[in-house]
Amino acid sequence: MAIPKDIPLPDLLEQLIHEGTWQHPGDDVLQHIAPYITDPLIFLPTREMIDLESAQLMEPDEIENTLFFIYRSPSVNEPRNLPWTHAELSINIAINQRIGDDVALALDYRIDPKDPRVIATDWHDETAGDHWREVLP
Repeated sequence: MAIPKDIPLPDLLEQLIHEGTWQHPGDDVLQHIAPYITDPLIFLPTREMIDLESAQLMEPDEIENTLFFIYRSPSVNEPRNLPWTHAELSINIAINQRIGDDVALALDYRIDPKDPRVIATDWHDETAGDHWREVLP
C-alpha cells in the first residue's frame, strides 16, 4: 500500500491533533453542515491514522476509481473537479465508523495547496457511486 505524499495539515488541525482535541463535533453539528452524511464517522485522532486511511485512496484499482469517484494523475489525462477527488491531493480526516459504509471527510488540496477545502462523500446508490461534495471552502 502506498503512503500518501507528505501533505502538510492546516495549522489549526495540527494544533488540535497535538492537543488531543480533534474530535467529532457531534451529530447535530455534522448534520447541519453536511446533511447527506447519514452514517457515523470516526474523526482520525493522529497524523499516523490520517496517513494510513489516506493511503487507501492511493490503491490503483480502476473499479474503485469509478465507484468511489477517485482519480489518480497517471490514470487520467485531464484534471477533474467535484464530484471526483484526486487521490494524491486529498487526505481523509474522518472515516466511516461501520465497515462497508464507505463515507469520509477529506481535505482537498487541488484548488489551494496551502488552504484545502473540506469535502465529503455523498453516497447516492450502488449505480451512481460515492460522489464527493464540498462541505466548507
